[in-house]
Amino acid sequence: MPESIHPRTATLAKRLTILYMAALGAIALLTMIGQLVVQQAIIQLEGDSRIVNIAGRQRMLSQRLTRLTFEMAYNKEHSKTTDSLQSDLAANVRTDLATWTQNHDGLQHGSEVLKLPGKNSRSVNRLFNQITPHFEALRRIIESTLIRSTQDGDQSDQGIDADIRSELGFQSDAFLAGMDDIVTRLEQEARDRVNRLRWIESALLFATIAVLV
Repeated sequence: MPESIHPRTATLAKRLTILYMAALGAIALLTMIGQLVVQQAIIQLEGDSRIVNIAGRQRMLSQRLTRLTFEMAYNKEHSKTTDSLQSDLAANVRTDLATWTQNHDGLQHGSEVLKLPGKNSRSVNRLFNQITPHFEALRRIIESTLIRSTQDGDQSDQGIDADIRSELGFQSDAFLAGMDDIVTRLEQEARDRVNRLRWIESALLFATIAVLV
């Protein structure tokens, strides 16, 4: 009788050893996958944070540029400031305009300097396409006003007329509204990625527990 039990015991022990090693291998694999997913998610979330931050700054810059442009044209037209102060004001407009333009291009097409991937969803790209005409119109008005306000000549010819003022306000408001939609969409997509990460983490946890059981 003992001779008939021994082979079965050896077979069972061998089987348990195989299952044990397979379980350890599966747990190790699941752990590595979990770490890779977490690391990739951290990189993605850092990118999302930067994109949302720069997109939010675009709204602020557009409002600041509009205000500075009005101020610059008004001062030139009414001789409300010295040439030195007007020059400083124009320099601020140039700096903000360059940053605003660089950010707009980087958010759409990517930028190594700004560390932007330029890989937007179709919905975000569609929103950018909708505000691009407003961006271009606003930039043309600012650049034109900048040139006129820094030129020497008859003071009455250096301001911006009522139609251009109205156009500047309209384009600025339209761009701001469009950027609000873009920021909202970017934040929603970031939240969706976080929710997917939580789901993946839960799935990996349940898979690990199943292997242990």
